[in-house]
Amino acid sequence: MIRFMTILFSLAFASAVSAEDGAFAYQEIAPSYFLKNTVEPLEGGATRVGILRSQKEFDSFFGAAAVMIPNQKFLPENFFEENAILFFAEWGNTPWEYEIVKTEKVGATLKVFYRKSGTSSDSATYSPFFMLGVSKKLLAPDTKLETIFCSSAPIELFDGKDFSKHWYVYLMDRGVDNDPNGVFVVRNGVLHISGEEMGCITTREIYENYRLIVEYRWTGAALPPREKNARDCGVLVHSVGADGAWGKTWMYSLECNIIEGGTGDFIVVGDKSENFSITATIKPELQKNCGVYDPNGTPHTIHVGRINWFGRDPNWSDTIGFRGANDIERPVGEWNTLEVVCDGDEITNILNGVVVNHATDVKPTRGKIQIQSEYAGVEIRRITLVPIK
Repeated sequence: MIRFMTILFSLAFASAVSAEDGAFAYQEIAPSYFLKNTVEPLEGGATRVGILRSQKEFDSFFGAAAVMIPNQKFLPENFFEENAILFFAEWGNTPWEYEIVKTEKVGATLKVFYRKSGTSSDSATYSPFFMLGVSKKLLAPDTKLETIFCSSAPIELFDGKDFSKHWYVYLMDRGVDNDPNGVFVVRNGVLHISGEEMGCITTREIYENYRLIVEYRWTGAALPPREKNARDCGVLVHSVGADGAWGKTWMYSLECNIIEGGTGDFIVVGDKSENFSITATIKPELQKNCGVYDPNGTPHTIHVGRINWFGRDPNWSDTIGFRGANDIERPVGEWNTLEVVCDGDEITNILNGVVVNHATDVKPTRGKIQIQSEYAGVEIRRITLVPIK
């Protein structure tokens, strides 16, 4: 086991406490202390981390080579540059508090599972300002850090006012949070997706084992170059890798398609490798070389392409306003409820209360969530994530 040194600096300059077991040492700040943060991506693919809430949790976290530091003014000049610290800053009286559930070393990746603690904090009495980070100097060479959020309470990923707390925008040819034309805007409690540009909103955090509930409707808008094609959107789960890795637009992921006549289809948005795949039971007959879900069918695995929902019209065409005889999606202007249930290595797509598709042995099994913009107008009034215990 690789051993690390973990150091805690005290803003209150409490007396040093020797607590070495060959793995860590710290300087005590108080009998009990709190540290809070949100976990967000940084430029260059780094990750902000900091979820310690008690001395016990800090002691058990030495494997992540955590470095807790007080206000910057007490630090030497160029401290962060020289130590390659990935740091965050958060005021002590914020209501967001998190705690570590567990850490897990898998190969060269250190996984940190964390959750919202649900406890109140009086950390401001100890220090008005803390920063916690992970030092590249202290981590073993080539170690990767992955943070995974887990919770027992539903999480409202959209509160009707602002989506930036949980999501960032990524647009083709523009990058992160550069949306001058307002492709994604909130008005009157609803998230409006104009469809004017290709892109998506992406969660800041990684999720696994959850039921995602999205209430959406088509506005009727269809824009060039798809003004005559079926209105198109999608929810992409288990999204991994770099923004824009697929077609300069999306992260590699598994898609629950939202498209006229085909909502509930699975699409593998991957690199065609075995790292991205789904297995579903399908009917004997293919539709345009694509399998069609049948709960009593034959297992079929794909690494690219799609598995259509069970009722997709065999005569489906990429034409604006297309509706099949068995469509469960409601007409343009009416609200729909799409549920994407990610449970271990299974994904179930439920549209307006009907199970329309189901996949097993999916890869990957965790990741970020993306919601697309694809030249069609969409409105969303609810995005709720309910953890599966």
